[in-house]
Amino acid sequence: MFRYIRLDQKTLRRLALYLAPIALLFVLALLVRGHGRIPYTAPIWVMNGVQARYLAMATHPFSMEALVREPPFCWRILVPLIVHIMPVPAPTGFWFLTVLGLAVATLALEWFLRGLDLPPAAASAGGFAFVLLGPAVGFTLWDYMLVDPVSFALLALALGCAVHRRGPLLLATLLIFAAMKETALVGAAFGIFWAFEKRDWQLLRWAVSGLLGVIGIIAVIRLAIPASAPYSYLTEMQTILSATVDAWNVLLPLAILQLIHRPRVWRSLAFVSVLIIANAQLIIAANTQRLVVYAFPVVIAAAVFEIEYLAGRLQVSRWLLWVPALTLEFVWWAYRAGFHTAGDVFDAATEHLADTATEQILLVGVTVLTILVIGVLIFERASAPSRPRRASCPGGWRCG
Repeated sequence: MFRYIRLDQKTLRRLALYLAPIALLFVLALLVRGHGRIPYTAPIWVMNGVQARYLAMATHPFSMEALVREPPFCWRILVPLIVHIMPVPAPTGFWFLTVLGLAVATLALEWFLRGLDLPPAAASAGGFAFVLLGPAVGFTLWDYMLVDPVSFALLALALGCAVHRRGPLLLATLLIFAAMKETALVGAAFGIFWAFEKRDWQLLRWAVSGLLGVIGIIAVIRLAIPASAPYSYLTEMQTILSATVDAWNVLLPLAILQLIHRPRVWRSLAFVSVLIIANAQLIIAANTQRLVVYAFPVVIAAAVFEIEYLAGRLQVSRWLLWVPALTLEFVWWAYRAGFHTAGDVFDAATEHLADTATEQILLVGVTVLTILVIGVLIFERASAPSRPRRASCPGGWRCG
């Protein structure tokens, strides 16, 4: 049957574009594996943090010990159960699911971006932006016994299903996602608002069914699995501004510029809903950057649209703007991936990028300065005698 499969040169180029971020992800995963927490050598009762809970859930998921029943972790059951049945040690199982989840998330994000009518090269750039997103990829490759990487994959897939209007697949994705993490509500909300904005009433029915299914599954899991302690949604309050800056760094000002430049994606309630719900998670948990970063599909999409706009106005290659942005991302990625201890190859570049307000302000200042320079270039080009090429606006967006 393979003789009927013919890939022309254009298709091969597009395939290479889509897979290039995956290749970088695998290289970085191996790099982190060489210095990261593999293997977890400390006994489970010595370990601190979220990974101890998930490791206990994967090792003996049906016991009543405190670590296994600690809320809200005890309700995020799917990944630990998958690890439990895998024929490998639990840390190895988590590592495999982490890399696989991040790879699927990258491909699903590119699919989502293509569904927004962005060119293949722009979708690939968005894939690179995700792979180099420190709190999402760098941190989870280093501290890999988490449910987040697979959750990232299902979230990006849900948003991709919405923009491509694949209702049944959206419903199936959301139902699986609900057993993974309560962040499935983000995907359901996006699907509903997107369907409403596009007046796609069939998709809206699927999305509403997905929302009801997510709520039902979350409720059943909470009733079926008793927690070892009371859990209040108001016990963990965090500073939203600090978390937002630390999560997005160089992508933040690019995304903000979409408030004034075509196609102004923040006019879309579907996009805004993802951002709001992702930030609202700060009410219920403490690891702020890892929660805020769940808005990655819409923030990266906004940054990609902005780069496309700037490249069109300046009449330059998009990669001329993406390379410095991705380079800044990589420096922060290296810090989040654990390359900040003495003797590491990236120590010189990251030892002063501690997670403090001073360094965050410095990073944002440099980024804003970069954006202002780009703004000056745009103004100069717009004031030149020759009329600049009008930036194109992908189909389905208001460009006024």
